[in-house]
Amino acid sequence: MSNIENPTASSIGENIKALRKNLGITQTELADRISALSGEPHSASTISAWERGTRSIFATDAYFLAQALETSLESLYVYTRAR
Repeated sequence: MSNIENPTASSIGENIKALRKNLGITQTELADRISALSGEPHSASTISAWERGTRSIFATDAYFLAQALETSLESLYVYTRAR
């Protein structure tokens, strides 16, 4: 059974990190994927800040982030943990 909570910056960051690690890619590789998709530069430090929950994610970034992580927007924002 799982418990769905309201998303917070830290839980979204945990989801990003878990999804990235499941793909076996580094923060730099994820930044490069997002940059290629969006046409805007992204850095490993931006990914790190998102994962730590210290930087907000704009809607357009979230869209490209989900694509780069091969997942849905919902998977980024809905934090599910086992009870």
